[in-house]
Amino acid sequence: SITFEDEQNEETLADVDFDAGIPPEVTVNNLGGGNVNWTTNDLIPGQGEGNYTGGQALAATASVRQGDGAFDTALEFGGVDLSNWTNAVVNFKLNYQHANNDTLDVEVSTDGGSNWDLVQRYEEDHGAFRGQGNGEEMSVDISQYVGEGAVQVRFRYQDPDGNALYAQIDDVEILGIESGWQTPAPDAFTHVIPQTGFWLPGEDGFYNGGTQYETKYPFFGFLNGVQA
Repeated sequence: SITFEDEQNEETLADVDFDAGIPPEVTVNNLGGGNVNWTTNDLIPGQGEGNYTGGQALAATASVRQGDGAFDTALEFGGVDLSNWTNAVVNFKLNYQHANNDTLDVEVSTDGGSNWDLVQRYEEDHGAFRGQGNGEEMSVDISQYVGEGAVQVRFRYQDPDGNALYAQIDDVEILGIESGWQTPAPDAFTHVIPQTGFWLPGEDGFYNGGTQYETKYPFFGFLNGVQA
């Protein structure tokens, strides 16, 4: 049989936790001037909040326990360079409890924060309500922004009515991914394979020097692992 391996070069472009508070590369932007604003869970007044995301120590938190009224608050990350990648994702731990009209959005900017695009909206619960360590692992694809040199990501939590519960984020990482196909080893084929030449894809297989090899997994590449 023929086996192919999806060859990926992956690099962590940003890796942020909140164990020591909101780090300097992250900006809290109170867009609506309300009482609810991103901070860490240890600074929530009154009863406070635990870290419900499944992360360690502290989590970025915005909670109705900070006060009443409408709010619009954003947790904004510094720019990363996606100019040399073919794919990119944002991974994070989340515990978000949806109440009425509140939303939690993942947004992206490529112009220094002047304009933001909505790439993911959450309007449903993620994780157990105030369940210690019961968050969810989330992943948001931002591959549409590869090729850009300064890509910012933010988490925007807003409620026009002030009837929300809370949102928590922890362990945020932005990954750049370069994908490609790895040329299979010669002994993976049932036919004798010449040691020279390059592969060309066909409708039902691929060709080398005019000989069709019986596979339905066409790929591009030179023999011995040199990509075409």
